[in-house]
Amino acid sequence: MNERIIVHPPKKDKSEKYYVTVSYYVNGIRKQKRKTGFKKSSDAKEEGLKIRKKLEEQMPIIKATGSELTTYKEFAEQYMEIKKIDWTYNTMKIRKQALSHCDFANKKITDVNKMDLAKNVKKLEKTYTYNTVSSILAGWKVFLNAAVEYNYLVSAPNYKLLRNDEDLAVENVMSVENAMKLLESITDKEVQLFTLIGITAGARAGEAVDMNVNDIDFKTGTWNINHQFKYVENIGYTHDQKLKTKNSYREIPLPPRTIKAIKDFPFRTMEGYLFAKSPSYLPSKVNDTYSKLGYDITFHGLRHTYITNLIRSKQFDLQSIAKLAGDTIETITETYIHYLKEMQEENIEKIKILFG
Repeated sequence: MNERIIVHPPKKDKSEKYYVTVSYYVNGIRKQKRKTGFKKSSDAKEEGLKIRKKLEEQMPIIKATGSELTTYKEFAEQYMEIKKIDWTYNTMKIRKQALSHCDFANKKITDVNKMDLAKNVKKLEKTYTYNTVSSILAGWKVFLNAAVEYNYLVSAPNYKLLRNDEDLAVENVMSVENAMKLLESITDKEVQLFTLIGITAGARAGEAVDMNVNDIDFKTGTWNINHQFKYVENIGYTHDQKLKTKNSYREIPLPPRTIKAIKDFPFRTMEGYLFAKSPSYLPSKVNDTYSKLGYDITFHGLRHTYITNLIRSKQFDLQSIAKLAGDTIETITETYIHYLKEMQEENIEKIKILFG
């Protein structure tokens, strides 16, 4: 039974008809559903049970012995079990990594506080890079925010990780000119097209692997990104899976060069996918190719290259960049703060010149 969903005993209204009320909690907020107009109390109760069943399908139960007795680790493990359908293989791997580095894992979840986060972060900073610590901290926050949703906590403790100057840069990025030199040095047609998509679309690996000609409007030159290739438990890698976040669903323009390369690519599948039916090998193959050619970059680095060059062009506002990247403005600001700071410094100089 889901303790967050309560079917109240049926009652009569002014017209002497029975009604049933079902209370439930979402993000710690109490809500209700009510059905009226029943002649019998038993009919109203039966309807209440139907409502509860539907809500339980939408809000899976976290089985615990009680919030007072549940540790952070117990809650996190049960939450991961629920989310295994929605999270990608890599996301689940990152969440498990976060839990493995959690010093307060065996502490009651109701007792976890900001100081626990701060102490653990400071310890990790002695060994790991900013990006690794940031990823671990983000994982802890996912579980704490879920505890609020499941009514274990009223509010989630928070801790902000500060960047040091040496942590400001993202993974290696390239200028557009150097990216095109990399492209021209590749002889493998599959790797070449995959690279071109990375440079000119800034797509995530799963999105690029799952590219289908049916999602491309060749007249307008736009790509509707609405699915990805990812690992699903008990199935393996498969096409047409949900994207990372709701912001990931987007339409982006493709330059004529990319459109032509897609049209000319001879190896697409019968279903319209550009790459082989099970192309889980492709990102690794691409990264190995870059390394052999002497380029210190990965396919994910091409996404950083795309976004960084949008910023440096000074032709796009942050909202447009976030939309093209399939991210939030907050993520873009945090990840690319170094390049945004360069722009801010240039703007200060321009204002000085303009106004004397």
